[in-house]
Amino acid sequence: MRHLYIKIYLAFLLIMAVVAILAPLSWWLFDQNPKDKRIYETFSKLAAKAVPPIDASLTVQQQKIDALATDLSLRLTLYDAQNQHIVSSDEPLPLPQKRRISGRQFSRGINPMIYLHLPDGRSLIIARKHHEHSFFPLLMLFSAFIIFSLGIYLLAKRLTGRLERLQTAVDRLGEGDMGARVAVEGKDEIAQLAKRFNHAAERIEQLVQAQKNLLATASHELRTPLTRMQMALDLFMQNPKPELERELTQNIQELDDLIDEVLLASKLDTIDQLHHIETVDLLGLLAEEAIHYQVNISGEPAILEGDAYLLRRLIRNLLENAQRYGGGTSSEFSVKQQDQITILTACDRGHGVPESERKHIFDAFYRPSYISEGAHGGAGLGLSLVKQIAEQHHGSVTCHPRQGGGTCFEVRLANRWENSNQVS
Repeated sequence: MRHLYIKIYLAFLLIMAVVAILAPLSWWLFDQNPKDKRIYETFSKLAAKAVPPIDASLTVQQQKIDALATDLSLRLTLYDAQNQHIVSSDEPLPLPQKRRISGRQFSRGINPMIYLHLPDGRSLIIARKHHEHSFFPLLMLFSAFIIFSLGIYLLAKRLTGRLERLQTAVDRLGEGDMGARVAVEGKDEIAQLAKRFNHAAERIEQLVQAQKNLLATASHELRTPLTRMQMALDLFMQNPKPELERELTQNIQELDDLIDEVLLASKLDTIDQLHHIETVDLLGLLAEEAIHYQVNISGEPAILEGDAYLLRRLIRNLLENAQRYGGGTSSEFSVKQQDQITILTACDRGHGVPESERKHIFDAFYRPSYISEGAHGGAGLGLSLVKQIAEQHHGSVTCHPRQGGGTCFEVRLANRWENSNQVS
């Protein structure tokens, strides 16, 4: 990654070099404008009138060429029809090499020359004086190259600099720094990648923290049934009694339920979406699960798509919660469908949940302050699992007071699994 900007920079330079080579080469090879030929023919006729006639003496021709060269500030060389040197205003200019200029009437380069073929067969070679050679175009070209190269370098460096900072943040996250984030610069694809990285890093940090909290709280919750089991086992070994055996069995079942809830909560925290989706009648599931509970059921068949096992668990946890905290009276459960949403309502006549505690009632291992620890045998994961399962089904759960006393829990689930948004 650290060398990516060098590769981009060199790629730009290579492209620029190829363009710089091919542009003049193509002009050299393919510049066959027929107007050029007529222009050079006109120049040849004008030059024939300017230079001395073919039958003039060598001295006259030399004087005429010198005067003409001085007036025009040029170097001139005159050849006869047999390409023999006649006169020159300076050091003789070479005849054209057809291999190099492909029969053209001019040559390019630092010392460009024009080759005029006069009507009488002679040739006039024209060039600038040595002291008039101008390197300004080359200087301008070189300056443009330097500026362009610097601009490309800065662009490549800026582009890959953001990638390097993103890589640094990824390395920090991989080394365990859960707070690693990267600044979002610009609005291009790299900025979108930075946003997604920050979102993923935040999600990972939340999951890791949730796992830590879950393990810490679960270890505390496990001590209670284990301690009771140890005491009951010690008493049972000294004096076996049926009530001690029942207590051991109850503690073992409580411990097994707690472990099952912890594992399920951990699983729901780490998966992105459910995989075992099928068509489910929520009222039918409620009727099956409510057989062993004192509860009144009402409503209509509600068909939706979801995970039947998890939906059963959601209903069972609500039934357990109503039985533990319902004040010993029959709870009321109902199911109805509204638009594309299935609504499950569970109401009891218990103590109710104070408004100050409703926002925490779905937190893992949370118990209302008015309920003593272990008073009803729950670990505080039941309603947390209800929330997790509802959200995995693109739904939600809310808690609100019941008119006349008690509490109602309302679970809203999307009927269709595909392309469904979270229901609020």
